[in-house]
Amino acid sequence: MSAGTLLVAGFVVTVLAYLAYLYGAPARRAHWRLIAEERRRLWDARRRLERYERDRRHPDDMAELADYLRDR
Repeated sequence: MSAGTLLVAGFVVTVLAYLAYLYGAPARRAHWRLIAEERRRLWDARRRLERYERDRRHPDDMAELADYLRDR
């Protein structure tokens, strides 16, 4: 193979890698956004559980927490 062929092939591979990166970046951001949302939801549930234990709330509150987690 000639040097020109190698340069063209390298350029094409670089452009394809860049396009793949551009295409995948929004999907990665959306994925991390979903992970952050799930983490916030679980921390909120944990805070609720701790508050229920501290206040010695009734089992109805636990059902309310289960509904909260199921609805999200």
